[in-house]
Amino acid sequence: QIIEDDDDDDDDTEDDEEEKGGNHQSTQAVRPTARSTTRLSIQEVDDDEEEEEEGEAEDRKEQRQHKQDVIPPEIAAALQEANDRKSEASKLYKQSQYDQAVKILKSAAVKLQKHHDPNQHSEVVQTTIANLLGTLHANCAACYGQSNRYDEAVNAATLAVESAPKSPSKPKWLLRRGQAYEALDRHFEALEDMIKV
Repeated sequence: QIIEDDDDDDDDTEDDEEEKGGNHQSTQAVRPTARSTTRLSIQEVDDDEEEEEEGEAEDRKEQRQHKQDVIPPEIAAALQEANDRKSEASKLYKQSQYDQAVKILKSAAVKLQKHHDPNQHSEVVQTTIANLLGTLHANCAACYGQSNRYDEAVNAATLAVESAPKSPSKPKWLLRRGQAYEALDRHFEALEDMIKV
């Protein structure tokens, strides 16, 4: 609610200034400032109300997003299983059992790939799946590299990059692929990947 206050003191001040030889123009310059201030305070009230409405709308949007970002039980189970297989393969890798590790990693990737549908779940859920898929493929590339199977290492590293192109691990995967290219004497492709790192 806006209350307009017309105070006669303002008129008296103008008359006093004119009698004292004050400049009428300076009085007019002061008045719009007072009115501007009043307008600004009215605008601030409107802004506060709009900000509250926008804040409430933003809260509702965040709540909807949070509900979408909750990982469904079947996806959570698939992610857990894939992580377990990744850990198992990692132990085999450390024991130089690369072929066994690859079998486990590929199996986990195939099962997890079934849940990788951008239209089915939120972006957060899909990013989580994509990053883990990329890691599984990249670990296969590492195993192939250790087994001197460089063509397969290139293919696996490429799958990793394609699965999760925005992953923070992408530079590592490009490096791994670049090393495989180098081992194959494909120096130009190796250089391209190394430059991207």
